[in-house]
Amino acid sequence: MSPVERTRTSYELDQVLLESERLPNPIELKRVVTDLDIFEHLDKPYLTAEMSVADQTNLYETAGIIGGERITITISSLKEDISKPITNHFYVTKAKVIYTNDDSQLIIFSLIEDIAFKSNLYNVNRYYFGKCGNIIEKIAKQYFKEELDLDTPVDQLKNEKQNLHLIVPNMDPLEAMQWVRNRATTTEGFPFYLHSSFTKNKLFFRDLGTLLTQPVINPKESFRIDKASLDSPSNKMIINHKFDSYQNIVTMIAKGLVGSNYRYIDTTQETPRTFSFDVRKDLYDILIDKGYMNGQENPEFSTLYKVDGKSFNQIKSRNITRVGGSNSQRNFFWDEDQKHTWDNSYSESKTAAGYKQIVISHVVDDVLKRAPLTMIVDGINFIDGDKHSTIGNNIAVEFPKSTADRDKGSSQIDTRRSGNYLIFACRHMFKKEKYEVSLSCVKMGNLKSND
Repeated sequence: MSPVERTRTSYELDQVLLESERLPNPIELKRVVTDLDIFEHLDKPYLTAEMSVADQTNLYETAGIIGGERITITISSLKEDISKPITNHFYVTKAKVIYTNDDSQLIIFSLIEDIAFKSNLYNVNRYYFGKCGNIIEKIAKQYFKEELDLDTPVDQLKNEKQNLHLIVPNMDPLEAMQWVRNRATTTEGFPFYLHSSFTKNKLFFRDLGTLLTQPVINPKESFRIDKASLDSPSNKMIINHKFDSYQNIVTMIAKGLVGSNYRYIDTTQETPRTFSFDVRKDLYDILIDKGYMNGQENPEFSTLYKVDGKSFNQIKSRNITRVGGSNSQRNFFWDEDQKHTWDNSYSESKTAAGYKQIVISHVVDDVLKRAPLTMIVDGINFIDGDKHSTIGNNIAVEFPKSTADRDKGSSQIDTRRSGNYLIFACRHMFKKEKYEVSLSCVKMGNLKSND
């Protein structure tokens, strides 16, 4: 069976229901949907979508589409062992009409997940106290009453050592949750991500260290490019791909991501907290020593490149000064170890090490996205009922060397492009004849060559 024949039966559009208070009855659109794209992103706590509808009955005029209408989409996998349908709720943000001929037109709907549309209607301007994960959970339950999946929350909240006092300054709830998320780091300096899911009606709050150390979801068969398998039944074939250059070494040096000095100033006591940052020592060596590189201990950085006898990371190319805080919440108390301490406000930390964690969290996020891989594969791999298999999961990918020797076995693999990738964004592309996904994937390091 060819890949095209196989993908034609990988999903079924059970429901595309248009509803609004201006309509006397809901309108079922599933038979006139020509294309449906649903987008997930690790940096976004909501889904977005774009849907094309063939309009041969003057739907655009009679339904009075003005934005704010609700659309419920239900999709089922046709894999033999999967029966649970996937339902997502969206609001229309805008709709435009494209005329195809004298008798018909195409309506292009831009959609946003209901949680984001509702969030835009609210304003948060209030005080919160606790660890970042606790504050995010409070906001979510207060405004959405949604379950917030912290994904091993006990371990992750232990990594957040400090409680924070903060006042959300006139943000909508999701914007406030993202703002708090930006402040959250683990003890190693890993950032956290807050994201939605195509298959689950909940939010995920997970740190990068946890994501990187998860096993791949395809341990038995890697996604690969193999032109010889075009007529084989494998659904792990990469249909198309490209590598993007996110930022070059000049940009990284200019942003202080390679070697830099930092000063955080306490505005009330005029006491600076100073430290230096070295991308090799403070990031890559720690990732390798603690096993976060997941067998890919060959980073996209070399200490062999030098200027005036010094590696790039040893040269403090930028001096960066920031305001650490104003001690607005500095009420002293005795902690459980009988130490005189206090809780911080949003931008404060007690020590230079605490400020360094914040810097590392921003650096590791930038480095992670330096050279993403975008690839298109069969969507049947990612529609396992209500199982979340896309963003935040790791997948194994193999690319052959451009001059592969068929007698060398494993040495045929391109060790720089192959490896375990973290899925950072996903575009689900549902068409009449097939279902494919476009995955944006990232990794921290490369496999070591055996040559």
